[in-house]
Amino acid sequence: MSVQNAPVGMSALYGVALRMGARFTDVRGWLMPEVFTSVEVEIQAVREGVGLTDGSMNGKVMVEGVDAGAALEVALGVSGLEVGRGVASGQVWVYRLRQDRFFVHTSPGGEADVLNKLKVGSGGFVTATDKTCGLCEVRVIGLYSVALMQKVCGLNFRSEAFPDRAAQQSSVAKTNQIVVRRDLDGMPAFSLVGARSLGAYLWNVLVEAGQELKIVPAGYATVERLETGVS
Repeated sequence: MSVQNAPVGMSALYGVALRMGARFTDVRGWLMPEVFTSVEVEIQAVREGVGLTDGSMNGKVMVEGVDAGAALEVALGVSGLEVGRGVASGQVWVYRLRQDRFFVHTSPGGEADVLNKLKVGSGGFVTATDKTCGLCEVRVIGLYSVALMQKVCGLNFRSEAFPDRAAQQSSVAKTNQIVVRRDLDGMPAFSLVGARSLGAYLWNVLVEAGQELKIVPAGYATVERLETGVS
């Protein structure tokens, strides 16, 4: 890879993935682990246990203020969202963490479009902040993902208490995280979004806690295959 064409974004988990033998790829300007073993092996492992993957390249925008809900209705057509719940708007997911605080989660690179729509269509007391580079995202995917989450966080992650498209801020392994559930190809899946500086620590805690649950690392290509439902 030439210097001129090198990705400009590097996740806080780059060093972890490098030590684990990942092969890397450019995802919208981010150098991300593409695969650790093979897509087929990783998919089978996730279906039989639990997988950890780096989602830090996904867009992350915090929208705050008394008029935040109204601004998101104008910009993205999202309205009537209860606290603790999320909804999709195209390739964008919006989660209401408090009455006046929303977490907007996008596919890689989508944060710029969200910010532009909010700038053009909103007014009043609203602050929209791009947190993509400042936050790390660890994804927990697979058969035993609920069991793993319950080992490191005090929330009840059973489907009746924390269903698909739910979101809360909570302590996970003694770190402050936005916890989002968005199931993937019929399996429970969670995103843990928190401070970049704590990303490697959180990953290592999850690996240790998941040993008896057959935990494995999974790459971007594996998650992409699962997201298309072709596995």
